[in-house]
Amino acid sequence: MTSTSENDEALLAELLDGKPVESFDARALGAKGAWRAERDQHLAAALLFEAAAQRAAAAGDRTGWIEWLARAGLRLYDAGRVTSAIPILRRTIEAHLEQPGNRDAFMVEWCYARLLRLAASEHDAPAFRATFEEAVASCRAVGRAFPSIHPHQEELLEAAHGLDCADERRALADAIYRRRPISRALRARLKELALSPR
Repeated sequence: MTSTSENDEALLAELLDGKPVESFDARALGAKGAWRAERDQHLAAALLFEAAAQRAAAAGDRTGWIEWLARAGLRLYDAGRVTSAIPILRRTIEAHLEQPGNRDAFMVEWCYARLLRLAASEHDAPAFRATFEEAVASCRAVGRAFPSIHPHQEELLEAAHGLDCADERRALADAIYRRRPISRALRARLKELALSPR
């Protein structure tokens, strides 16, 4: 996963009240991570989720390893450690594709949403287009439409518009029009973008 710094190791030790990671199982560490995540303590959550992933791997629990790995990558990204997060997000996607049918396949969409957010923040339209196409194919492979999570649809619509990615913008509008209900504000925004239902 990531190479933790001495500061990260010290923070993890503090989060665990000085107890060794090995004295917790993956679920207990994950619960601690979720508690921190709910409070937007992204780095603390990421370190706890990474520890949970390591404990799951040590116990031979591949499904748990994938679950906690995904959450670690997402929280690292949210903590501003994008360079460390990207390989973890990519590894999570690969793991889901290697083992389809996981209970948390929705995490594939979450990982791609962060990768697309990165492309948008870097004003990289070709990367956005390529990643969007990859996301559609990967999500289909794990039995999901991309994007199906409503806030992702709206965020990515704005990103596609800002990058002038017409095909992706149209695909996102179509996804939004398939859901019910659609707020008046969102309908107005689609009309403003000249994206009618088809």
